[in-house]
Amino acid sequence: MTPDQTHALYIFAGIVAFAFLFRRREAIAHAVRGTLIAFACAVAAFFEFENRKDTMKSIARLAVLFAVCTLAGFGQNTKRIFLSAKSNITTAEVAEGFSKYCPNVVLTQNEAKADYVLEAAETVSADEGTTYKHWHFTLMNADGDVLMTTHPEAHFAHKFKHHFEAVCKFVNK
Repeated sequence: MTPDQTHALYIFAGIVAFAFLFRRREAIAHAVRGTLIAFACAVAAFFEFENRKDTMKSIARLAVLFAVCTLAGFGQNTKRIFLSAKSNITTAEVAEGFSKYCPNVVLTQNEAKADYVLEAAETVSADEGTTYKHWHFTLMNADGDVLMTTHPEAHFAHKFKHHFEAVCKFVNK
């Protein structure tokens, strides 16, 4: 393989990786933020040790730096969603979808702790011997006011991710 072919292969692999990451951007945004915070803290710690003259002052500065970085990392606020009793999609399916497409959303069984209530409905239709599942999400605040809904449409091979992405985008805005 020539160097030009190798470079072309690397460029192609980079484009494929970028396309994958772009499609999953809602799900990985928190990981990227955490990585950037950790990188910034590592750089600050490196320069602190590079320029140290007084060990006690360095230790005190590193303790403050550690505290700031830890608090910045915990800034990823978790959103809690209670699954409505009217939902007919299992908690396991909904939890799995949020873990894939919106990791900062957690389903809770404690309605009092929930930031939102989600009604996740599944209907099944049949056409010429083929059955289709339709999902429809309705997101409400704790008072029961409807905040947003997703569009029910036929799904093939369990492609329900746009419902999770829409809810994720709404709760993280």
